[in-house]
Amino acid sequence: MRGRKRQARRKISHKKHLEMDDENEKIEGWTKLSDLINDNWEGMIKYISTSGKLQAALENSHNYFDKLKALKDFYLTNQNEILQTYKESKHLWYVSYPADWTSHLTKIEYQAWCTIREIGRIVLYPQFPVANYFLDFGNPGLKIGLELDGKDFHNDEKDRERDKVLKEFGWTIYRISGKEMFRTNYKTLSEMNFDDYDFPDIQKHLSYWLLETGDGVIQAMKEIYFEEQIDWGYIDDEEYYDNEDYFRLRKEYIKLCHESLDLHRYC
Repeated sequence: MRGRKRQARRKISHKKHLEMDDENEKIEGWTKLSDLINDNWEGMIKYISTSGKLQAALENSHNYFDKLKALKDFYLTNQNEILQTYKESKHLWYVSYPADWTSHLTKIEYQAWCTIREIGRIVLYPQFPVANYFLDFGNPGLKIGLELDGKDFHNDEKDRERDKVLKEFGWTIYRISGKEMFRTNYKTLSEMNFDDYDFPDIQKHLSYWLLETGDGVIQAMKEIYFEEQIDWGYIDDEEYYDNEDYFRLRKEYIKLCHESLDLHRYC
């Protein structure tokens, strides 16, 4: 039941993003647009015009290679602005919907995209070009990528070689299988408390979520790359928290996030 509710909530959430975007991004998006108006009139014109050009180019594509060219042209044209936006805030998109991604992502990629948009504060651009490859999702500021490995297109040996090449360009690639991406029957950190669960049970649920589900891996990417990390080992828990179990839980959560990312990369 929880999995079905999570799927339904994800569909509603994604529809809301398409229509008006979430509140956090609306604020950041308008702040970005305001900055462009005040500081860079040419940048504002480019921001508005490029947001529609990609969709038009994709719709007018005659084949798969035309679509790849349109995507590459879009990102190359806007690469400086994308990196500048990252420097202003790693939580800020230059533009998140330059195209209707529902028409241009595979089923697995779309599932991941909905998760990225639902959890928020994580920026991974769809179909991002790096070297001679296209990543399913990528962030050029952090140089991290996310690949969704469907069974029909996944080749362990070739993927490993590809990730080694990308590592030479400074990129770290994380991989999620289709099976993992469609697992939705889990409990997140916010869905558990010490009134209803003891620490071993919470630890077990956290481990499954972060290590064995696609949503958990994306959450781990957010935690490690997009949130400010605290070295919990050097904090006096009595000074910060009255509940010692909460302190232990935070340490376990961060540890599992690191384990999740280690588990989902080749190199």
